[in-house]
Amino acid sequence: MNEIIVNMTTSQQRFALLKNGKLEHFYMEQPNNYLPVGTICVGVVKDVVVGMNAAFIEIGEEKLGFLHKEDLPSYQLSGFPLEQKKSMSISKFLHKGEKVIVQVKKEPIGDKGARLTGLVEWPGTHLIYLPYSQYVAVSKKLDSSLAEKWRETAKQWLDGKEGVLIRTSSAEQPEETVYQELLQLKELSQKHVNQLPFTKAPKVLFEPNRMFKELEAFLQRLEGGIIWVDQMDAYKYFQSNLPPSVEWQVRLYQGTEGIFNHYRLEVEIEKLLSKHVWLSNGASLTIDETEALCSIDVNTGKFIGKSHQQQTVLKTNQLAAVEAARQIRLRDLAGIIVIDFIDLKSEELRESVRRTFIQETKKDHRTIQVGSFHELGLLILTRKRTGDSLRKRLMVPCSVCSGLGQVHSPEALAFTLQRELLEKRDAEVIHIEATSDVMDCFQKGRNPLQTHLEESLKFKLEFRRIEHPHPSYKITRIDV
Repeated sequence: MNEIIVNMTTSQQRFALLKNGKLEHFYMEQPNNYLPVGTICVGVVKDVVVGMNAAFIEIGEEKLGFLHKEDLPSYQLSGFPLEQKKSMSISKFLHKGEKVIVQVKKEPIGDKGARLTGLVEWPGTHLIYLPYSQYVAVSKKLDSSLAEKWRETAKQWLDGKEGVLIRTSSAEQPEETVYQELLQLKELSQKHVNQLPFTKAPKVLFEPNRMFKELEAFLQRLEGGIIWVDQMDAYKYFQSNLPPSVEWQVRLYQGTEGIFNHYRLEVEIEKLLSKHVWLSNGASLTIDETEALCSIDVNTGKFIGKSHQQQTVLKTNQLAAVEAARQIRLRDLAGIIVIDFIDLKSEELRESVRRTFIQETKKDHRTIQVGSFHELGLLILTRKRTGDSLRKRLMVPCSVCSGLGQVHSPEALAFTLQRELLEKRDAEVIHIEATSDVMDCFQKGRNPLQTHLEESLKFKLEFRRIEHPHPSYKITRIDV
């Protein structure tokens, strides 16, 4: 049974999908200092970089947005032949200081500003209006005959430069209802274009409620179930706005315990922040995120199997493929992802693991492209990136290790202190503050470093023990 647990009582809004009690998807929306994907705004061109065929746009955020030449309406709708357009500079289509209507395509990531597009999409209940996209698309959930009917109908409503995307909900609506919505979106779009010279920039024209948008998309993909909501306004919203022909029961959660705690979801979310994931047979996954890529390493762990080694490895890899796809989905990992499966000698067995993984990725709402197995046993894939992963959204670099996950050992610091003291040959007394572990490395053992230095350099070392969250020392005073 499908259960969607919606937590709306705080500024950080969340929902989780449970299938027969198991967490299958998690989504979180919290107040950010940047505009979310889908936001439409008026921006100002701050710089046109001919060498990159791109421009940097001021949209009111800390970092300038990035707009590529191919995402400009003036480029797409120009009458030049395609090959000629490609060779033309972006300065032919855009200039510094110009005001433009843009939409956020990707949120800022790391040091990069938001990725923008001028090919805006105005969303409605039953369709999406594309003022500059010149194509008609229909939801894949409609059967072929109905989809073709809507495609032909929509073409009659558009001029040569416009486009539209017909949503699934249009199937239940009269043509006139959908057409009137299209007219309203056309009028809204043209109004902003007409007012562009007089609009103070930067200015937000439309900002989506991503939480509801994401959840409604899930409801479209699932066959039905129960939605538990812990806030009255959200409860009323879902009662009034559920997609047609979808069997969902909306229920208001009124328990005193937090709704995520009640369903043990807080514990599950904490597990998603760990690098290690145990599989049911005692094997495990180790997940590491870096700026360049994400790696998932499969380890046999406690599982040794009772039959042939290759069958043991195959079973572990099959379990790992299922769980890796789930972890990628839950953690919202994106970009280049490398999975290091345990080596299988047979090409047939490797392909079996790959098919298992691809089957599991069909549950994912993001675009995933899976390559073939590398000869070293690596499976390389890409997943569409729209923002930071769950870990990056919920965690910050450690102040102790600066995000490295490790700190210098007491022994390493003791030798560093030794090298530093060797430069203080003119001192008589050197005062040092250090943690117990560093002091032990310096004062104990068969040949204590302190004894060796005091005898060879003829100075005295005065240590004072301090408390610190990691091995540490500091020279506080030198008497000469």
